[in-house]
Amino acid sequence: MIIARSMGRLGNQIFQVAASASHLRGRELFLGLGFEEFLNVFAPLPVARLRFISRLGRQATKRIFRVLELCAWMRLVGQLSYSGSGKNREIVRIAGMFPIYVLVASYPNDERYFDPSMVETHLFGKNLSHLRAPSPLIAPSNLPRCFVHIRRGDFLHWPSKENPAAVPESWFIQEMLKMQQRLGECEFVVISDASENMAEISGFPGTVVNFSGSYPEAFREMLSCDAGILSPSSFSWWAAWHLSREGVRSLVAPLYWNNWMEGRWKEGISESSFLLYTVVEKNI
Repeated sequence: MIIARSMGRLGNQIFQVAASASHLRGRELFLGLGFEEFLNVFAPLPVARLRFISRLGRQATKRIFRVLELCAWMRLVGQLSYSGSGKNREIVRIAGMFPIYVLVASYPNDERYFDPSMVETHLFGKNLSHLRAPSPLIAPSNLPRCFVHIRRGDFLHWPSKENPAAVPESWFIQEMLKMQQRLGECEFVVISDASENMAEISGFPGTVVNFSGSYPEAFREMLSCDAGILSPSSFSWWAAWHLSREGVRSLVAPLYWNNWMEGRWKEGISESSFLLYTVVEKNI
């Protein structure tokens, strides 16, 4: 059995389940503690090998997992942990006395940490085809649709106020214009935590609709699109990953991801094979 405690929101939780599911052997089970946002999108799961306990309180979940981590440190149970560094970093199994493994590799946000075929089987399989369905919150359109995920919120001061991860509106406008050249006339679906304050996006010379819905509904909306312009968020990363598996190629992200202002890749986050990265100018 592999046990993990949910960390972060939907995108991060998918990474944790994906990394764990990719290491399942034989009839081994995965047990997730928490993962409420994950379950809001992916339940009911078609694979019996993925089990979840989401009714425990957050503090109770933390205490239980701390005990499991202590047991892993004492080698009473095994663990899935990081080994190596940089591009050679990977998640490995370290055996314990009992056949239980604890995922101690926090935030495995990299495509090298999971097996795509295992993720397709356990998460995005045919039984979950309902995920790729337009939201009833937006009127149907015959135009190609491109999601534009613009994240603000904590990205305005993370990782620091001097070098925030929030990408300027002008970059999104720049990429929307390029997308029009690729797709022709198209519809842009703006998904943002601050869409009401997006003056530049509102004035874009094209068909733009602002999405308004829940977190799971926003994820499903992205999965229904034909292209995507991403903020440096694992939330939109996973939507783009799944679309790429279905043949979508027009998926754009800011170069150096959430470290674009420093002009270099952040440790532990590598360039993804399915994304087209474009430079974000500091003065745009």
